[in-house]
Amino acid sequence: MNSDTIRDLCTAFRLGTLHAVEPLGGTRNANYLVTTSSGKWFVRRRYEGYCDPARIAFDHQVLRHLGNRRAPVPVPLQATDGQTWRRDADRAWEVHPFVEGAHLREGRAEDLEALGSGLALFHEAGVDFPGRFDKLSPRGETDPRVIEGQANRIVADDPGCAAALERYREWTASAGDDVPDPLYAALHHTIVHGDVQPANILINEGRVAAFVDLDWCGWRPRIYDLAYALLLHHPRDAHPRRRYPVAHPAIPHRAAALTGLPGGIPAPRVAA
Repeated sequence: MNSDTIRDLCTAFRLGTLHAVEPLGGTRNANYLVTTSSGKWFVRRRYEGYCDPARIAFDHQVLRHLGNRRAPVPVPLQATDGQTWRRDADRAWEVHPFVEGAHLREGRAEDLEALGSGLALFHEAGVDFPGRFDKLSPRGETDPRVIEGQANRIVADDPGCAAALERYREWTASAGDDVPDPLYAALHHTIVHGDVQPANILINEGRVAAFVDLDWCGWRPRIYDLAYALLLHHPRDAHPRRRYPVAHPAIPHRAAALTGLPGGIPAPRVAA
């Protein structure tokens, strides 16, 4: 971030006099902690693939809706021109209040329980959100056709991978058979985060202080987030990169902790 950009942001968002800028990293987005005379601010430069104005507007509408219903999300600031983002050539900049917290610790029961409670608030707050914006497809990255297409591209690039991918193709086909499109569409829908990895969850004093990076939020079944959380946040064994299978006896306990929405997950209704 160059000095002209940050000073322009300070002026546009009325942040006050600039004191310091600290890079916070990021995978696709570039994130910064900006300290000014008015406090601390979380500034992010969106990845160019996420800069479609309609997409940004949708994401910000979701954040405002959830924030108004006390879900733990950082609502974007509004600039002097009424916009909630600032264009800089092909880039888009956002400013949010800085939220104190540490990233969720994988495999820690207390953090997982906080995640379950936080997701319950998030999902309950999103059930009446009226807006829609298509990202990828109605089933997102979990669409069996998307996964099969990715496998086909891998094999096309490297035929030697075909045998290693066979098990994944079997699982993908089974998932498509077990959850066909009508059943998926009948599942309880709400606004989901779409990417509940540890880096996108801030924990403070035993609760979720903020869900951040809602670049993949959308109107999908609630189970989309729950399944993602089970995949990424169950305990690990002594090998840092090896995860327990879904059938591990610890998983049902974790699943119960993640389904804290009052009334549970409604049963799907499928037309006869």
